[in-house]
Amino acid sequence: MSIGEPTMKGDRLRQNMAVTKKAKLKKSDEPTKTSKVTASEKGEESKRYSLWNFWISTLFLKLLLIPDYFSTDFDVHRNWLAITNKLPMSEWYYEHTSQWTLDYPPFFAYFEWFLSQFVPKVVRDDGCLDIVKVGKFGLPTIVFQRLTVIISEILLFAVLQIYINTTKLSERSQSFVVASSIVLSPGFLMIDHIHFQYNGFLFAILIGSIVAAKNKKYLWCAVLYTTSICFKHIFLYLAPCYFVF
Repeated sequence: MSIGEPTMKGDRLRQNMAVTKKAKLKKSDEPTKTSKVTASEKGEESKRYSLWNFWISTLFLKLLLIPDYFSTDFDVHRNWLAITNKLPMSEWYYEHTSQWTLDYPPFFAYFEWFLSQFVPKVVRDDGCLDIVKVGKFGLPTIVFQRLTVIISEILLFAVLQIYINTTKLSERSQSFVVASSIVLSPGFLMIDHIHFQYNGFLFAILIGSIVAAKNKKYLWCAVLYTTSICFKHIFLYLAPCYFVF
């Protein structure tokens, strides 16, 4: 009995060591599985809170509105395209052939100049870039200018998607509702895609500054807000809020 006891004890010790080793191996595998699940869950979350489905669905409605009513603001922006394309920069704010003189800040003038570089020949021939007292244009000009609004509005969807993606998971549903209510706003639809303006693009820059402030990126907040003022002076009324912040 005295000789066999150490052998039995040694066997038990080896068995206990083997069980302990297996348990450690299982534990080491668990974080990997957890990380895989977490990554897949994040992927599902990003798909669940995507705004691009809204962009695609509203795109068809906006395309249907292309030949619809537009206000005098349409000819205002057409004239600004012509001024920034045909005249040197030093004359942009002095041209007054039309009553629709350029009265927006410089960044928006540069934006109009940028758009004018993409005017195709068929649209030029339609009178889009003619500096005249009253614009005379047809469907090609209407289609081109409407499309510039639709394309520039992509920036609004991109900024709001960043807002959603940088929000805590526990608050992401609320952020998605807020962002959705903005991109689906009847105001943007009526003012930009019927009346004719570029508010979606301009508000994207302003909202970007607010998102930067929320994420504690204060330098970006200041840069984006200053940029928004240089595009549209009406954003100046928010300056006291930024000053207090």
